[in-house]
Amino acid sequence: MLNGLWKKILDHIETLGLHIIDFVNNPLVKLIRNFLAYLNSILNSLTALIPGIDAIKEYKEVIESYLTIADDL
Repeated sequence: MLNGLWKKILDHIETLGLHIIDFVNNPLVKLIRNFLAYLNSILNSLTALIPGIDAIKEYKEVIESYLTIADDL
């Protein structure tokens, strides 16, 4: 029911000429999620070798958290 209401809201917004990213079904968001998962495995391997990699991991985790929060909206 909520998904149906959300689709109606998206349709109404598009009729106004505005656009909102549909985080659940957007192919670009899915690609970003896959990239972040791959990046996570690389960063875990490099953490012991390269100082400062933790800052990159934290930034990546913030992006993942934002995408998760956006899914719940």
